[in-house]
Amino acid sequence: GPEPATPTPGPEPATPTPGPEPATPTPGPEPATPTPGPEPATATPEPPTPTPAVDADGDGYVAAVDCRDDDSTIHPGAEETCDGVDEDCDLEIDEGVTAIFYADGDGDGYGVAGDTLEGCAAPAGYALVSGDCAPSDPAIHPDAVEVCNRLDDDCDGEADEGIETTVYFADIDGDGYGDPASTLEDCSLPAGFVENGLDCDDVAATVNPAASEVCNAVDDDCDGSVDEDVEVAYYLDADGDGFGDPAVTQDACDVPDGYVDGAGDCDDGDPAINPAASEICNGLDDDCDGILPDMEADLDGDGLTVCGDQDCDDQDAGVGPDGDSDADGVVNCYDTDDDNDGLTDLEEIDGLITGFVTDPLDPDTDGDGVSDADDAAPVHAACHTELLFYDDFSADPAPEWNLVKGTWTWDPAEGTYENIDVQSGNVVWIGERDWADYVMEVRMRPDYNGGDPGIMFRVTEVSTTNDGGAHYYFGLYPSGDVVKLGFMNGSWNTWIAASVVIDPGVFYTVRVWLSGSAIQVEFDDELLVDTTDGTYDHGSIGLRTYNSPASYDYVLVCR
Repeated sequence: GPEPATPTPGPEPATPTPGPEPATPTPGPEPATPTPGPEPATATPEPPTPTPAVDADGDGYVAAVDCRDDDSTIHPGAEETCDGVDEDCDLEIDEGVTAIFYADGDGDGYGVAGDTLEGCAAPAGYALVSGDCAPSDPAIHPDAVEVCNRLDDDCDGEADEGIETTVYFADIDGDGYGDPASTLEDCSLPAGFVENGLDCDDVAATVNPAASEVCNAVDDDCDGSVDEDVEVAYYLDADGDGFGDPAVTQDACDVPDGYVDGAGDCDDGDPAINPAASEICNGLDDDCDGILPDMEADLDGDGLTVCGDQDCDDQDAGVGPDGDSDADGVVNCYDTDDDNDGLTDLEEIDGLITGFVTDPLDPDTDGDGVSDADDAAPVHAACHTELLFYDDFSADPAPEWNLVKGTWTWDPAEGTYENIDVQSGNVVWIGERDWADYVMEVRMRPDYNGGDPGIMFRVTEVSTTNDGGAHYYFGLYPSGDVVKLGFMNGSWNTWIAASVVIDPGVFYTVRVWLSGSAIQVEFDDELLVDTTDGTYDHGSIGLRTYNSPASYDYVLVCR
């Protein structure tokens, strides 16, 4: 503070002012010498009376040096306190006793070093301690506890120090697998990162260790191999016949030029030799089945082959070509039309399959192997008097067929009448016919290993319900290898079942003989049923499937 004032001394006693020197008289005549009289007296001035020193507050300092003589705590030498008063009378207020306060905008008790005020007490919004590194976040200050948040919570210049960290991997494509070359060490999983670095292409979400390898020249599953186990083996097709050489392959995603996806060519230099070729008589394996047909071989070593020399028995060197009765260039043992009538031997004896087309030179109408001239019943082996109905489905099904239920279609390629519904009670019948005794013959094929396709006979009533109508029913049950005979009258009644082998996709011939109450059923020429029943004694015929598609090749009814 200012130096204490030096006390002002009282006024010095006045020094008497000497009077003026007497003028030196101009010499002249000497005056007369006066008569001495008494000398006048000289006056001596009195010194001034000093002003008494005043110490009004009794603090030992007079008012002349005491800057507040009305307050005993204020005087030179007093201890300065921070109160906005000059206690020591040095003309400075609160010198040496004020504090620096720091702006504390977030109220966490710590201020910012660059924004200060000096004073006795902290103003509002200021703190006595500096060091806040986040002045707008009260959770961040030098006394805070460091937590995992990638922030310097305790303002020591480090973020998340002392907290366990993990290396995370960037997952740009969001497929759950990270880029091993793009990492971040952190104490918690950051957004856009994952805990593994297994992705081999982090911009393609379809490429990662969990992906399935596809044929695309890319390592989809990140195992270090490209298109492993998904490339297709293609085969060189040097002769361009559509079949490749199994010994020359190339693995690729797409068919390379000059290659095909099917092997099997046993001579890739000859386009006429391949698995689709037909065997011809040339001593070569034309169809690449690895077998030289017996007809091209000389099995008995007699120098004759079947196809080249018409050897009738290539197992016997003593047998060669036999005669050519009809002079058609084909020896008798291989001639399928010995009499040159335009019909093969099979057609001449199989009237059933061909619809009674028989040898016009020696007719055998019923195909039972007995010529009509000698046959007591020449119409058909199963028919003795007349043909009642025949449909071989070589053209549109006969108009007599009436749909009751289901989806029935004609397959012109197979020449079959088919039901394609897998549902119950699909029925067609040929309408109101009233036959008593007759033979019904059907060639049919179950097309599904389940349900039961079959035939109806002596039908007097049909119904769209599962077991409705009134008729007999013979059904094939492929799933159980069994056939069943029964009748329907609002419910299904089975009274005979027989075990047989039934394979889906195979045609079977069913023949029913009806005479009075006698009922016989043949399955592929084997008599399975020989019984009597009088439930129904007349009626029409029909086809029925239950929960199974089926195909019918022909239907024959005769007496």
